[in-house]
Amino acid sequence: MKRFIDRKYLMLLISGIILSLCFRYILTSFQWLEIIEILKNAKLFWLLGVVPVSILISWLLRTWRWFILLKNLNVHINFVELYLCNVCAMTLTIVTPLQSGEMLKVELLKSRGLIERFSGYSSFLVERILDLFVVISLAALFTLTSFYFGISHSTIIAAWVILILILILSVSTVNKIKVKGKIGEFLAHLRAYTSNIQSLWPVLLLTFCSWSVVAIGWQICLYSISIDLGFQKSMALMSIITIINILSLIPGAIGISEVSIAEFLVHTNSGLASAQAGSLIIRFYGILIIFLGVVHLFLWKRLKTSPTNQGKS
Repeated sequence: MKRFIDRKYLMLLISGIILSLCFRYILTSFQWLEIIEILKNAKLFWLLGVVPVSILISWLLRTWRWFILLKNLNVHINFVELYLCNVCAMTLTIVTPLQSGEMLKVELLKSRGLIERFSGYSSFLVERILDLFVVISLAALFTLTSFYFGISHSTIIAAWVILILILILSVSTVNKIKVKGKIGEFLAHLRAYTSNIQSLWPVLLLTFCSWSVVAIGWQICLYSISIDLGFQKSMALMSIITIINILSLIPGAIGISEVSIAEFLVHTNSGLASAQAGSLIIRFYGILIIFLGVVHLFLWKRLKTSPTNQGKS
């Protein structure tokens, strides 16, 4: 227990140091006068009109994915209810380490008597594994084909192959292990997915589509300040920065996200001030998510749901 606490404080210390260094870099190295001028000239139609639509589409795709996963467990929840709950939980990923806030959606639905924990957390685990697989695969693909960040291609390919092998081994282990108790019950829910891999193809496709829409949202944000990155580079930016943000352990990846995005955009031949403005405009994308999430939270609280009309497993 003491060792766990020591590790926790060590991770907090490391995260605090990274955050401090990033803030110092942002305050002292960002060309703020030029950045303000660039942001003042942002095209509001794209930023406030089109970007929110891309966010809503990505949320609908992710809810559709969760709807299918729960249906495979014979859990039937009204799509609107599921959507509003999912959005409220996903909004928390902006401000929680490892994007862990999304787990709250299971507890929210359980509090309304719509789902059991094993069904909820097993589906969430599958979602998170698919998210990581897609994001890491996209980062590997675009690093191999479009960019060079000092990592050899053989290292990237080896890392991706190891990821595939880990997934295969994990699926095989879940299907073979038979234990009793709560762990056994949880594994039984996972086997509902791993025993029928073909049923996961639509879910994998929706995962890819949802992350693609996020990349398009980032692309539109950058386009609003006249950075025409293109879809391929936007996908690379989104996937690589997402991995960095998750590994940073900093809530919302504040600081490190801005620094990483600015460095990436400079690497794509954007001017320094434009690249730094681009990092802030993508931070605004996160602010839009929080705003839209609060609106959805209000709507969800207003929604009256009768648990007797819902199925649960």
